[in-house]
Amino acid sequence: MTRTRAPVVAAAATGLMALAACGREAGTAVPVPATGAGTGGAVDARLVVTEAGVLGPVVTDQHGLTLYRFDRDRASPPAATCAADCARLWPPMIVRTASEVVLSGIEPGLVGVVSRADGRTQVTLKGWPLYHFAEDVRPGDTNGQGVGGTWFAARPDGEKAQTTVAAPPPDSGGR
Repeated sequence: MTRTRAPVVAAAATGLMALAACGREAGTAVPVPATGAGTGGAVDARLVVTEAGVLGPVVTDQHGLTLYRFDRDRASPPAATCAADCARLWPPMIVRTASEVVLSGIEPGLVGVVSRADGRTQVTLKGWPLYHFAEDVRPGDTNGQGVGGTWFAARPDGEKAQTTVAAPPPDSGGR
């Protein structure tokens, strides 16, 4: 029984370390054309501004699924650090070319792409690579917000969404 458990435990530990590290990929950013329109082929990606409750406006894809940015990535120059097991939980938003990204409510100059080490092209917003979260299954889900203190929904300006808490009303002093 000990012989059987050792490989399983070792494999699990390796998987957890890979997930924690989330790999490291770097590439070169390529800006999206100012039109933000496709080139006549099928649209692979649409970036849309959507209201997400207390998070305010966030960026979603063509299916209404929230897009996230990862604090361990780099925006300047863009680099995607989520790979392997990490990318299974946080799938990158992939396109064939930058010209296939269609924008709705997002400034074209903020959107680009970065080449990943696996040869695929990932969409960026203000240099930050964009990802989906595997546990977001319905349009409007924001289950990835704040995960691990490093994953945040992307705002339309490329910054990370923060939960806004309304200030309490001023004390009326019992009057």
